[in-house]
Amino acid sequence: MKTVSLLIVTILVVSRALFAQVGINTDGSAPDSSAMLDIKSSGKGILVPRMSDVERDAIANPATGLLIFCTTDNLFYSNTGTPSVPSWSIVSSQWVRDGSDIFYPDGNVGIGTLYSSHRLMVSNTVSNNVIRLTGMESFGSGAKLNFGDVDFVYLSEDVDDNLLIYANGRTSIMGGKVGIGTTTPDNAAALDVSSTLRGFLPPRMSTLQRDAISSPPAGLMIFNTSSNSIEFYTGTEWFNIAYNALPDGSPCPAIPSFSYGGQTYNTVKIGQQCWMKENLNIGIALVGGLDQSDNSIIEKYCYNNMPANCDVYGGLYQWDEMMGYTTSSNSNPSGRQGICPAGWHIPSDAEWCQMENYLDPTHNCGMSDGTDAGGKLKETGTTHWATPNTGATNSSGFKGLPGGFRQVVGADGFSAISILGPFWSSFESTSTMAWYHGLYYHAAYSSKVEYYKTCGFSVRCVRNL
Repeated sequence: MKTVSLLIVTILVVSRALFAQVGINTDGSAPDSSAMLDIKSSGKGILVPRMSDVERDAIANPATGLLIFCTTDNLFYSNTGTPSVPSWSIVSSQWVRDGSDIFYPDGNVGIGTLYSSHRLMVSNTVSNNVIRLTGMESFGSGAKLNFGDVDFVYLSEDVDDNLLIYANGRTSIMGGKVGIGTTTPDNAAALDVSSTLRGFLPPRMSTLQRDAISSPPAGLMIFNTSSNSIEFYTGTEWFNIAYNALPDGSPCPAIPSFSYGGQTYNTVKIGQQCWMKENLNIGIALVGGLDQSDNSIIEKYCYNNMPANCDVYGGLYQWDEMMGYTTSSNSNPSGRQGICPAGWHIPSDAEWCQMENYLDPTHNCGMSDGTDAGGKLKETGTTHWATPNTGATNSSGFKGLPGGFRQVVGADGFSAISILGPFWSSFESTSTMAWYHGLYYHAAYSSKVEYYKTCGFSVRCVRNL
């Protein structure tokens, strides 16, 4: 009670006039000459008004310099604006000063936002230009970072040397050179990437995503995750760089062989395509008199119902069974997998034609035209082909075999082993007929033929590229 009385007495004595100073203490000392209010204590602090941010913002005409403690975020605020246009600024700070420098040693920083989920988060809804950097030694004055709808980064040295990185992820370099990992990019390079520890990663996407690119320019490069290969667009088609480095007949890059259904298949590179080197042999064997059916079980025929013929020539399949009982067209290879393994598909008519035209430019995928596409596809000799096996060179490495076929009507049995090698395409011509491509013992050409889907023909799968 004595302490309270002494404080009151001190305040009353010192503040006798309106312009006098006020001292609050327990030792009776006069307030400092520079202070209108001088509070001394070694055991107590001072409490300014405490309120939420809503209550703070409801203060009518707050004086400039008005101080409060905000209970919403537990920070001191002062009005650095005017009574009519207040601006509440944080008085306390987690920034650390070192002379004229400041540091933020821990946590996240938000600019234009109260909450930040990143080390630095900048938010601005007023304009696109959020950060401006001036006096940058590498790019000259006027360089700036723009976070918004138009420019993400804009760095400029002069009229001829501009680097634009847009918000949608595209980059445009006009005139100047850009070096990554080097401060002196080569004069002949618009982009010079230098490193002894890291490589260059082009955009990575599947074949389906690649084919969805709208109007790709010639030279556009990607890494195809479906084929594990680097590709570029020639202006008319996608070109696999790895395939160009290998001669035809070589195993396909990155996948020389694979296992499917307990059997090993080799691969062969022909032009820009990757083919199975053996006829497909997957499924449960049926006798030729029965039609294959949509029963979730892959079914096949072995010529003359002899399993040994499947071991040599592969299975024979009706078109619907091969396709998995779905119709298709010549578009979207990933939609024609059928009974092929993952990553492979039933070749379309256009893909057969692509290979045949590559092997024989005089071939145009008509009936029995061209001169030697068939010979380049056929296995040589007469171990499996009947004499004379005309024109057979197998220079493509395809090693085509004459597996014959199961007749349209199962009761009619099988026909043409050793003299005909018919291979289905995924392209149907009518509800009952589809196209196959044939190889012949007596000719070096190949031909495209329309025939009934109920026939059983050989199947080769082609790699998704």
